[in-house]
Amino acid sequence: MAASDPKFSKPEMDHSKRKNQEETSKEKLESKSFLQVFRQITRDTVYVVASVASFQAETTLQRLVTLAIGTGISMLVLAATLWHPNKAVRYRTFWGLILGLHAFLAGRVWFVTFVPTWWDKESNTVVIAAGAVAALGYVLEVLGSHKILVAEPQTAGRKANGEPVCWLIKNKNHKNVRRCSSVVLLSLFSGTVVGTKYKRPILSAVVAFGCMITLLVNTNPYIAFAAGCCLAHLTMCLWPVAIEVATQSNPGLCLAVAAVTYIAQVLFWVWTVAYNFVPYGEYTREHTDWLVFAVMGCILLMTACYSKLEFSFTVLATKNDSSSVPKFSHYMKVLLLIVLVGQAGMVKRVAKYQPAPRPKTDLKMFTAGVWTFHFGYDNKGWPSMERAAQMINDTGVDVLTLLESDASKAFLGNNDLATWLGEKLNFHIDFGPSTKDHTWGNLILSKYPIVKSIHHLLPSPEGELAPAITASVNISGTIVDFVVTHMGNDRDVLDRRLQAQFLAKELKNSLNPAVFLGYVTSAPGSENYKHLLSEGGLKDIDPSDKARWCEYIMYKKLIRYLRVQNEPNLFS
Repeated sequence: MAASDPKFSKPEMDHSKRKNQEETSKEKLESKSFLQVFRQITRDTVYVVASVASFQAETTLQRLVTLAIGTGISMLVLAATLWHPNKAVRYRTFWGLILGLHAFLAGRVWFVTFVPTWWDKESNTVVIAAGAVAALGYVLEVLGSHKILVAEPQTAGRKANGEPVCWLIKNKNHKNVRRCSSVVLLSLFSGTVVGTKYKRPILSAVVAFGCMITLLVNTNPYIAFAAGCCLAHLTMCLWPVAIEVATQSNPGLCLAVAAVTYIAQVLFWVWTVAYNFVPYGEYTREHTDWLVFAVMGCILLMTACYSKLEFSFTVLATKNDSSSVPKFSHYMKVLLLIVLVGQAGMVKRVAKYQPAPRPKTDLKMFTAGVWTFHFGYDNKGWPSMERAAQMINDTGVDVLTLLESDASKAFLGNNDLATWLGEKLNFHIDFGPSTKDHTWGNLILSKYPIVKSIHHLLPSPEGELAPAITASVNISGTIVDFVVTHMGNDRDVLDRRLQAQFLAKELKNSLNPAVFLGYVTSAPGSENYKHLLSEGGLKDIDPSDKARWCEYIMYKKLIRYLRVQNEPNLFS
């Protein structure tokens, strides 16, 4: 009876109307919020993908500006996704970063240590296309799930009302080198697989610290390789801890501190090598160990503070999350596929690498050259590896030394120029001293087998450490010794005098025919030039050329046939 009474009907009708209006308003609000999110994501992904196209800019300044803007937008996108209130977004972002890292490494395997994105315009275009497709897929995913994304911030606050929520608070033998590289990739893979299962991150950090110390002080290559593989495994094991800690902190503060710390690390690394040209470099000279201890100390502190951290906030999906995110096993299948692609690249490279002498009518004749390589970049700052390889091949040089060739540093791209040129042109290679010895690199490319080599750090009490290699090369049955070097800066007189004395002694003690290929940093007729000739028992390839400054070719117990005046400086 009361239900049909008019005085009760109108309020009920008003309540129903009000509810419909609220729902309509909520839908409009959600649609408006979605459109804002959609526009922002679309704009940001376009900026990120466009920044990759900076490689195709006409000038280095345009490239720098475009890349800087894209990098900034990328940081904003990372903050928006890795710190998103929805755990599903955070979880997918984390695994996207991990899979992206492995895909990045697999790509570098196929491009022989170089990054496909920054290699040439063709590969850059392919990466841009792939990025565009990924961005489109992400946008379409948002189109299908925007109601969940909009409603999730509201759901997060309803735990006090009893509603369920899905997240809670916070070389020698080059083929052997590549086989070893395959093991390193497998170490990274194994660390990723078991990383979320580790319950004692502090133990992993302590062992990783021990591996780093071993790499710093050990000289045995096998022990160093084992320590490197262990470090690769433990690095991936520690990533989940770092992400869990990061995503439970302030995103702006976390990313700002991370960016500043990374830049400081890179600059400090520059200071340890280029100490002769930077302010206060005398205090950081050759102190990579300080950098390693600082980084590992921070990792130890993090794991000690969060030794009982649970991985339920970001990196692991619980039963309540299983309906909204891919299973862990799905990510592992994709990861395994990526690793197999990387291993296939290693197999291809091993099979293809077959160094052999050039066909010749006179087997006793060989050509040697010296080139200051400037890390594979031309005078305008663009990569020049393909052009350099073409020129080396055109000259027909048999033994070539490339000075300033250690690009295996973070601020030079972590690229292995020796491996790339050796495989591209089928040369035997010898590189040294190692990157940890704080030099700019010394590389020998030889069409003939290198039967023995010794790496030297020349006396350098005042300036930069100068590298040198003494290598014995079997040229058609005759052993020829090559001494190659980059001497110190011209302002460090004592350094160059001591270095010239050391090199002259090496050449004098050689019982075989010998060739000196070096960057002497002084003019013909200088003190060091004369000392090398007189005390080393050498002859200059062209004494009449007074225009030279740095690059010299000298020899003994050989017959000079021809000098080619070119870059690189060649001698037959």
